[in-house]
Amino acid sequence: MELVVDLWDVGQGDCTVLRLPDGKLLIIDTGPPDSPLVEWLAARPEQIYGIVLTHNDEDHAGCFDDLLERFSSRFEHVFLLIDRNPQETSAKRVLDRALRWARRNPGRLHNLEIAGDGLMPIYGWDGGGGREKLAIYAVHPEFECVLRNLRRKGAQPNSVSAVLCLDVDGKTEIIWGGDASMRSIADKCQDKVPEVMFGPHHGGPIDRDHVTYRSQFDRVRPKNVFISAGTTNQHRHPIKTFIDLHFARGRRVSCSQLVHCDAGRVKGRRHVMKHHLELGMVPPQNPGAVTCRGPMRLEWDPEMREFLHHDTHQLHLEKLTEVHRPYCKGGLAAHQ
Repeated sequence: MELVVDLWDVGQGDCTVLRLPDGKLLIIDTGPPDSPLVEWLAARPEQIYGIVLTHNDEDHAGCFDDLLERFSSRFEHVFLLIDRNPQETSAKRVLDRALRWARRNPGRLHNLEIAGDGLMPIYGWDGGGGREKLAIYAVHPEFECVLRNLRRKGAQPNSVSAVLCLDVDGKTEIIWGGDASMRSIADKCQDKVPEVMFGPHHGGPIDRDHVTYRSQFDRVRPKNVFISAGTTNQHRHPIKTFIDLHFARGRRVSCSQLVHCDAGRVKGRRHVMKHHLELGMVPPQNPGAVTCRGPMRLEWDPEMREFLHHDTHQLHLEKLTEVHRPYCKGGLAAHQ
């Protein structure tokens, strides 16, 4: 089974592109309005199985309408949520574009809300002949959760942000946390040990001040955590305690861009790594962006039956010794 998962560096936003076993692409979140994904897709011919929006914030869905307008005929499916008042500007643009696309593609616009069996299927692959079985699906939010959120005086989109899983032969290998809380991920992914967890919420989960926050880190146990955070983000993501709690459990955390760890590098725009083009991706265009880990690539190895990291994964460990005070310094020794 051929499967490549690219976790992109789009600044303060989330974006993943999967090259599926049937040769098509699957996009999970698009990144912000100036996402390099648009330029990248314009230069490629592949058919796109689907686009999945974990929620409708601009840093996850900012170029969604642009993608559907420019590449409408290449998309086969669209998966999204109604996570706020549909008349709000940030949601109205997304929903209006999705409905216009659906009129030309009936039956291919899907609601990510979870039904009775506890998951929402997105993609499946069974190669037969003893090959691996692939399943990509959502585990959060349930319909009742979405309805309660919409009935609030001020809906909270992050509380219903979708949580997605990728399984090979029944084992969860990747979790996308969107902007969900750590509790939501822990509740729905209890005892899972994925190779990578993406997020949630750019390394600053929305429930980080809750009394049970720390205990959630023992319920789902990723080997690696990838944080997509922009150098100039106004929220000052990622939060150091988020990284510390993972490293205390022997996990490796990587941030796409440098935010807190080396003011000199940020001021001088000295990247720790800059390998987007090497991986065939387009780097972000924000002039203030300073790459740290940059993008992350995982490729499924059918013989070893596990995801293998691109060589840049180890190179990043070596490069971190050049950073002044990396938040992830506490976990370096365990991974060298």
